Amino acid sequence: NPSNGIVNIEIDANGEFSIEIADIVGKVISRDMITSNTVLNLEDFDKGVYFVTVSNNEIMQTTKVIVE
Repeated sequence: NPSNGIVNIEIDANGEFSIEIADIVGKVISRDMITSNTVLNLEDFDKGVYFVTVSNNEIMQTTKVIVE
């Protein structure tokens, strides 16, 4: 992980999930809902470290993404 701005999100569960992208200081940059695997396009984001959190009522996972 550094990324050129394209990030694949794979979900091994059914249902609706919240996806949130935050910068290094925790400011939420983007928030959306997804229901299946998706591709995030972060190419327009400034270079740096971001945290991508995917969650629903039962599951929460946060992953660090470095955009170069």
